[in-house]
Amino acid sequence: AISLLSDNFDTSEKITKKTYLAALANAADSGRWEESLALIGKMKDSGMDPGSVGYGSALDAFVSGNQHRKGLEYFDSWLNEDNADFDILCCIAAMKCCVADNNWVKALSLLEMAKKNGMIVPVQMNLEALKVLRSAGKWDEHFELGQKCGWTNKKIALEVLLGCGLSNCHDHFMGIMENIENNCHKNSKNHRNLFHDLNFQFSAIECLSKCSDDKTGNSIDQIFMKIVEKKILPDPMSKIPIVNYTNLGEGTSVALTRYILKRMERKSFSFANVKNLVLIFGQRN
Repeated sequence: AISLLSDNFDTSEKITKKTYLAALANAADSGRWEESLALIGKMKDSGMDPGSVGYGSALDAFVSGNQHRKGLEYFDSWLNEDNADFDILCCIAAMKCCVADNNWVKALSLLEMAKKNGMIVPVQMNLEALKVLRSAGKWDEHFELGQKCGWTNKKIALEVLLGCGLSNCHDHFMGIMENIENNCHKNSKNHRNLFHDLNFQFSAIECLSKCSDDKTGNSIDQIFMKIVEKKILPDPMSKIPIVNYTNLGEGTSVALTRYILKRMERKSFSFANVKNLVLIFGQRN
């Protein structure tokens, strides 16, 4: 990239668009945003259209160079050009600037802009917008966007569940979990896999544990009991320990302990179960 901008560069040699785009990608990786802008200028002077790939790389350079607000300003000024080649790649790059700048208003406008232009918004772009809304504490907007995305994607679902936990929206949280369970019988692989995903269920419990609602403890116990009853989690009181409990989060650890204590109160275990408990708590310690 530097050689292309050098005064000593041999201008008699024809520079292809591919060469410029490669230089822009290189500059983006190391955050050389000023160099990216200079390369864009050279391309235009040479009669080349940088296109969405070129402008997207320039925006990525702003992100890598921690110049997020400048990146958004550049994005807006570029959109005002008559021949702006707006596409999803540029939207994604601009969304990265929104995330770093914590600009939730711009993030939502980008999503709306993409939809109005008939683009299919990728999961990652929605996820980044959700993170911006969570960071800004915009819980209503966070939940509303999650509803629009639906609950079939694990990352989206967990992000919205985390927002529910942090904002003490216990009822919203349980509504999402009920929706996921009800949909698991549909002919959708995503629906079935999400409900029966043990890692998802444990992560969901961790999200709910952020909630300080009075009903939280009982709800966590209900979720834990359900994943045992549905055989998503092998019964911790079974004779053979199957699950590694070493890396459980705090919320799930508490739920596991309460489950075991309740079973012990009912005396519904055998000597073999006791040996299993020793192994479980040995893993935890």
